[in-house]
Amino acid sequence: MGKPVSYKTKQQDTILKYLISKKNQHITVNMIAEFLEKQGTPVGVTTIYRHLDKLVEQGELQKYIIDGVSSACFQYIGDEAHCQEHFHLKCENCGTLIHLECSYLK
Repeated sequence: MGKPVSYKTKQQDTILKYLISKKNQHITVNMIAEFLEKQGTPVGVTTIYRHLDKLVEQGELQKYIIDGVSSACFQYIGDEAHCQEHFHLKCENCGTLIHLECSYLK
């Protein structure tokens, strides 16, 4: 049998475009939900998580679980593997995620 047919909804397309536009940032599900709400196309967080999990499986997104307490965050990487080549640090005061280049990784 052939490959299963994949389809994209308007919501999935909007989520992907949002992630691409924020590709240098770590995005949470709540940020996506707020964006969709402002666009007039609210989507439940379960649906958003389901779509993000598919994108992670396809290698288009990187998923980060920082401390086991905070929500996971995601970053669009597309075909680039650059996010594998540096460390991710989280500020304990404000929660900002920082990309840290390090020659020891090479």
